[in-house]
Amino acid sequence: MKLLLLIFVPFVTCGLTCMDFMIDCPRIVYYCDETYVQNQCQFSCGICKQDPGVCGDTYFDCDMYDTKCNSPSFQRQCAGTCGLCPGACEDIWDGCSHFLAPCSDDIKSLCPIKCGLCNSTTTPMILTTITPVDPRCVDAGNQCANYSPPCSDDVKIFCPATCGSCSNGTTGVPLVLTTLTPELTTVTVEPITSTLKPTTTTITPTTTTKLPTTTTKKLPPTTPKPPCKDSSPNCAGWAKNGFCTNTFYPPEKRKEYCGKTCRMC
Repeated sequence: MKLLLLIFVPFVTCGLTCMDFMIDCPRIVYYCDETYVQNQCQFSCGICKQDPGVCGDTYFDCDMYDTKCNSPSFQRQCAGTCGLCPGACEDIWDGCSHFLAPCSDDIKSLCPIKCGLCNSTTTPMILTTITPVDPRCVDAGNQCANYSPPCSDDVKIFCPATCGSCSNGTTGVPLVLTTLTPELTTVTVEPITSTLKPTTTTITPTTTTKLPTTTTKKLPPTTPKPPCKDSSPNCAGWAKNGFCTNTFYPPEKRKEYCGKTCRMC
């Protein structure tokens, strides 16, 4: 089963002579028997040819990726944009001002003015040969475009196409869709035995003595009794005549007139 990762770009000619319309065309030339790849990768698949006497870009949209001119694979496709063609002598990197001569080969290709190459007769190196890359040899890292040969051993493992480590029959890191199955690990938890000695807590009961409450009743005010007296001066004579015991007179009247004599108070 073939795994083909394509970045879809509208197929337009816009007057271009012979161009690739996908940045990955040099890496997928082994699929040039596919109609879609032929349409998108006309230069890499040999559908058309550029004038061998003209140096320029073979990818139609190099301006969008001009910051990758330090990548050898990008230099091959975008020689014109990267300033690698004869007569195109200009600094193509914003960081050129930070370097001083003598410059390394990588800096020379990016900063020919800063490195003093534009006034000489030396022609910048032009890479015109596009070497097909084994479809099994692909970059597995997302940042591979930021590297260029010579690569460290670690970078070669993840970026074999960029580092060119697959050209001698070696195999890069293939793109394989792998379904990861989580491993189940059984963990045995030993019971924890407590060695703490039981403690005895003695609670001493407390006795609460409730003091009796004394309630003082407030007695109503007493009305002093009226003095026991007779209101009539004739009580002594009336008593002899039986007034004190005569029921003809109401008791209150007998008390009112002769209370003391009749002993009713």
